[in-house]
Amino acid sequence: MQSLFNNNYVDIVVDAAWATWFPFSSFTEAFTGYRKLNFIISTADAESDENLPIENEEINLLRMIELHIEGLPYSEALKKKLFTASSKIYNTVMSNLNKGSNE
Repeated sequence: MQSLFNNNYVDIVVDAAWATWFPFSSFTEAFTGYRKLNFIISTADAESDENLPIENEEINLLRMIELHIEGLPYSEALKKKLFTASSKIYNTVMSNLNKGSNE
């Protein structure tokens, strides 16, 4: 698992029930080489399927990305940059997929 942390931004989601006893510092000391490590305490409400952006039985991936970024503990300016970059990647991939299906 260490290789997954190397030179990456790592978000670790911890259930709220675990958060009271989870050994955050011991866990953090077990890994090195990450750029930034965030612990996100999750609740059952946050994990509810009711919050998924589903339209006509299809998942709106771009909206899911936006919702994820909104929930990150970063400044609004950084969140905007993350969403802009993510949108560009998404649009590029979709464009390439559409080009491939037209050939």
